[in-house]
Amino acid sequence: MRVKFYSFLAVALFFACTNVFGQISQYRFSQLDISNGLSHNQVNCIFKDSEGFMWFGTASGLNRYDGYTFKVFRHDANDKSSLTDDFIRNIYEGPDKKLWISTRNVFCYYDPDKEEFNSDMSTLSRSLKLPVYPNVTKIVRTSATDFWFLYPDSGIYLYNTVSKQTKHYYHSINSIPSLYSSSITDITFDTKRNIWIVYSDGTVEMFDTKLNKISYHTDIFKKAYNNKNGYYSLTVDRDNDLWFYAYYIEAGVFYYKPSTGTLLHIDKESAGLKLKANFINNIIQADDGRIWISTDHGGISVVDKKKFEITNLLNREDDAKSLGQNTVTLYKDNFGIIWAGTFKKGISYYHKNIIRFPLYRHFASDPASLSFNDVDKFVEDKPGNLWIGTNGGG
Repeated sequence: MRVKFYSFLAVALFFACTNVFGQISQYRFSQLDISNGLSHNQVNCIFKDSEGFMWFGTASGLNRYDGYTFKVFRHDANDKSSLTDDFIRNIYEGPDKKLWISTRNVFCYYDPDKEEFNSDMSTLSRSLKLPVYPNVTKIVRTSATDFWFLYPDSGIYLYNTVSKQTKHYYHSINSIPSLYSSSITDITFDTKRNIWIVYSDGTVEMFDTKLNKISYHTDIFKKAYNNKNGYYSLTVDRDNDLWFYAYYIEAGVFYYKPSTGTLLHIDKESAGLKLKANFINNIIQADDGRIWISTDHGGISVVDKKKFEITNLLNREDDAKSLGQNTVTLYKDNFGIIWAGTFKKGISYYHKNIIRFPLYRHFASDPASLSFNDVDKFVEDKPGNLWIGTNGGG
């Protein structure tokens, strides 16, 4: 069953901050949690497979969602084909639609044909001509046939499902091209399917997959972090602008526009665009082009590059359609639905067509909200302002 949902700037220029309460009605979230069948409200990772199922890795079980109900997979000591551990860290899809599941202790993979889990990663890895050790840390699929595997301190591997061949790229004269280093913390791809490589010292390279060469190299982020090693990550947007951040380092986001050489630091202390927290979990780009930045304890910051504005989305206890919690990780599926896995409140998800009508109402926590919920009258003036008359709230 497939899932169905109906439903740069000169540095002197700065982003105008947008009041979260004034804009929150634009982003109305739907919610899924243990009351809907989710196995645990701590959601660590999210993935949509090629069959259309949503997968949610939690602190207690792996959940498959078909748009209506959850199927929960857990470890069973008496069943060798069960999940190897209940704490799920990451989910990726490799060749033959097999899901690579990173758990607290070990890796395993899920065979959708048999609906079984297998902890024998060595056999699977050898069949793809990949290293048995160490474990893969990320899988990126750039086409129907090409899968890229990232291994710590070993470089990256490209497996083609048609030729059944594997190519290894690393730092060596024997690697064509030779990478800057084999110590890689992240890989991602752009709209032209080029691979962007992030190294542990903050250096970034772009691997032109058509020309089979390194076509771009920058150490601007390395300098921004004062040559400090870290677990860095990168998002490349549609304009080929770079959004750079580091796990476990409270430093916000660096936005870089290579075409102009403009570097902008975005954090809690920024003069213009401000985040609510400086620990960044991940960054995605929505279908409308806006950049969504998920944080630890700071909710989501949505950046509109065209208007130079930011909208900070936070949980509100008096609004069931707000973000479920302020510590989240983000995922965008192929329908454009944005999924936010929270630390203790399950899943919040958003698409402009799921909840079509923004709701303006009174919130006790927001003096700028509607003064009273009993609305009796609307009048539009000549400039186009709407005057609202309430029964008891002026």
